[in-house]
Amino acid sequence: HQREITLSKKIIIIQKHIKGWHQRRKFLKMKKDVVVIQAAWRGYAQRRRYLVTFYTFLSFCRIAMK
Repeated sequence: HQREITLSKKIIIIQKHIKGWHQRRKFLKMKKDVVVIQAAWRGYAQRRRYLVTFYTFLSFCRIAMK
């Protein structure tokens, strides 16, 4: 009976560590995916800001040339 209790406790500890490891891996993958999405968004936003600046500059050049 004592042996079964000891084994059960050890099995629970092993299961807890495996579940924690599995959740940690899921979290790290999700974190990596979030970083990829954020980088894509920042790149898109920066290109958009550049185009606005560029077209504003062109319109000023056109006005200055008249």
